[in-house]
Amino acid sequence: MELTRSDTDRSVPLSLVAAISDRLDFLSGTALGVLRSASLVGTDFSVTELALLTGRSASELAPTVEETVWAGVLAEAGVRLSFRHPLIRQVLYDSTPAALRFALHRQAARTLADAGAPPEQVARQLFFALPETDGDRVVDDWVPDWLAGPGRALTYRAPQVAAELLDRTVRHAELCDARREELQTLLASVLVGLGRRAEAAEIADHVRLVSVDPARAAEAAWTAAVALYRQLRADEAGRVLDAALAAPAAGVWPVRMRALRPAVRMMDGHFDQVGPARAALAAAEEAGDQLATAVASNALCGALHFAGDTAAAVDVVTRELARLGDEPQTSDLRLLAMHNQVSMLGSLDRLEEADGVAREMLRQAERYGAPDRLTATRCGAAEHHFQAGQWDEAVAVLETATEDGYVISPLYELVLHGLWALIAAHRDDEATALAHLEAVGDVGLTGGLLRSNAQYLTMARAVLAERAGDPAAALAIVADLLGGDGTEVSDSWLLFPVLARLAVAAGTPEAAVL
Repeated sequence: MELTRSDTDRSVPLSLVAAISDRLDFLSGTALGVLRSASLVGTDFSVTELALLTGRSASELAPTVEETVWAGVLAEAGVRLSFRHPLIRQVLYDSTPAALRFALHRQAARTLADAGAPPEQVARQLFFALPETDGDRVVDDWVPDWLAGPGRALTYRAPQVAAELLDRTVRHAELCDARREELQTLLASVLVGLGRRAEAAEIADHVRLVSVDPARAAEAAWTAAVALYRQLRADEAGRVLDAALAAPAAGVWPVRMRALRPAVRMMDGHFDQVGPARAALAAAEEAGDQLATAVASNALCGALHFAGDTAAAVDVVTRELARLGDEPQTSDLRLLAMHNQVSMLGSLDRLEEADGVAREMLRQAERYGAPDRLTATRCGAAEHHFQAGQWDEAVAVLETATEDGYVISPLYELVLHGLWALIAAHRDDEATALAHLEAVGDVGLTGGLLRSNAQYLTMARAVLAERAGDPAAALAIVADLLGGDGTEVSDSWLLFPVLARLAVAAGTPEAAVL
C-alpha cells in the first residue's frame, strides 16, 4: 500500500472536465453526494465501505447505485463497484472544495476506525486528513490511540505509510500529550526497518533521555541501540544498552537488551559470545518473549558459527523458525532466521537444502519484508547462488536489490558490491569489477563483522591482482584478509586453498603456513 499526493492531484484537461460534468448533470443530487463519498475511497470500493461513509444501509443505497450504473458512471467489478473511468472519480474529487475534502477524509477515517475497518482503509483516509505541514490544526484525539492500537499492524503491512502517519501525528499532536513518546518510539522502530537508521537513532535517543516512564525509556534505548547497531556504530550501541541495563528494571526490555548485547559485541570483533548468547536465550525463553528469543537465537547462531560449530548453529535457527510460525507480524524475525539458515546450510555444503530455503526466503521477503530486511535477504540469497555456482542468478538478485532504490545497510552494501565485483573479476570484466570496488571506496578491515562482510571485496581485489600478473600482491591481500588465523572471516577455510595456490605461484610456498 503506497499513498502519495499524486493519487489525487492530477491535472484533468478542461474539455474532459466539461464532458464528464455534462454526464454527471443528469444524476440526482442524492447520487452525486454518494459519488463524492465514493471518490474519497479510490477508483473502486465495496458497498460496505460506501454504506459506512454515507451512513446508509445497503438497501437504502440500492436505488442510487442502480442509477449511477445505468448512467454509466459506475460499473460492477466482481463483488465491488468501480468508477467506469478514473477521470470521472478525479473530476468528482477535484470539484469538492479542499476544505470540505479535508473534513470528509477526517470524518471518513473516524467512521471506518470506529467500525473496525482494516487498517489500510483507515490509513488511506488519514493520509489525506492529516496536514503535511505545520499549521494550527491538531490531530483528532482518537488518532494516536488508533495508531498505537489497531493501526500498529501497518508497521509490518505498510511500513512506509505507517511512518508517514506517525510522523505527521507526532508533529501535530499537542506537546503535552503523553502519547507522543509512545508514537515517537514506534516511529523510530519503523524507520529502522525502512533503512532510515540515523533518523531512528536520533528520535529514540531523545525519548530515552527525556522520558520519565522507565518502560518507555527502556524501549527507546532498545530501539536506539538497534538503529546504531545497524549503522555499524557498535560502541555507541553498547553504551546505550549498558546505560539502560544499569537503570531500574522495566518490564521485558532488560531481557531483550541482554539478548542484543552479544550481537553488538560480535560486530566489534568479540566473537567468543557463545556463553553470553546461551544465557540470553535461556532468559528470553523463560520470560516467554518472542522478540528476545529471536534476537538471542540470532546471536547464538552467529557465535556458534564463528566458534566452528555450524551444525549446532543450524539446530538453533531451525528451532527458532519452528517457534516463530508463519504469522505476518513475525515476518521480519522469520526472514532474519531464514537468512541465517541459508548461510549455515551453505557453510555445511548442504547446498540443495540451502537453495530451497533461499528461494522461499526471497518469496517471503518480496511479500512481507520491510526495505531494510528485503535488501539484506536479497544479498543473502545472492551469496548462496554464488556459492552454489549459480552466478547469473546471483547477479540477477543483486541487480534487483539496486533497482528498488532502497537504502542498503552498510554491512550489506559491502556484500552487494563485493560479490558483484568478485563475479565480474572472475569473468574478466575488469570495468564492472572496478566500478563496484569504487562504489564502496577504500574499506578498511577494522575487524568484527565489517572485516567478515568485506571479504568479497577483498577477494575481488586479489583476483584482479592475480589476473594482472601479480600473484605476490594477490597473496598479500588474501593473507591480510585472513589476519593470521581467519577467525574473523566467515568460512575462512574456503580461502586456504586459494592462499596455498597463490603462495606457490608467488614463489613463496612458506607463506601458505598460517
